[in-house]
Amino acid sequence: MYKYLLFFLCTNIFSQNIEFTQNKYLSAFDRTVISKGNLSFEKNKMSLYYENDDKTVHLTPSKIIISTEKRDFIYDKQDKIELSIFLSLIQAIFNDDEQSLKKSFILSKNSHILLQPKEFLENIIKKIEYKKDGKKLIYLNIYFVNKNRINIVEN
Repeated sequence: MYKYLLFFLCTNIFSQNIEFTQNKYLSAFDRTVISKGNLSFEKNKMSLYYENDDKTVHLTPSKIIISTEKRDFIYDKQDKIELSIFLSLIQAIFNDDEQSLKKSFILSKNSHILLQPKEFLENIIKKIEYKKDGKKLIYLNIYFVNKNRINIVEN
């Protein structure tokens, strides 16, 4: 009985849930798609869920797991490289992990944080800007080379 109570308390203490709104501008269609979702951070796993979607995406240190009601699809991170990069970026920003960010970006700080991509990412991402107030994300803007962009705001 005590083991279950301890597990429940530790899971809730060491996990963090964040509700967000995402505006995704698609240049080819000159259209913005608005989504609401939830990010959940646990010790070795991050989960991403969008409202009105039947799947949840989980990032572990070595795998990406896409769960639906019927089954789980398990991929090595290199098999879903763009998704892996996006989820790792989100995780590093929310966890204030500047060391991980500096592996792929040149980081500069002003009133917000600016990330300029290095190497192969500069073929996909133009720049990233974000601002936090403590643990709360004020905004995250991702600008892509193809003129698409994503804006994420924590609710």
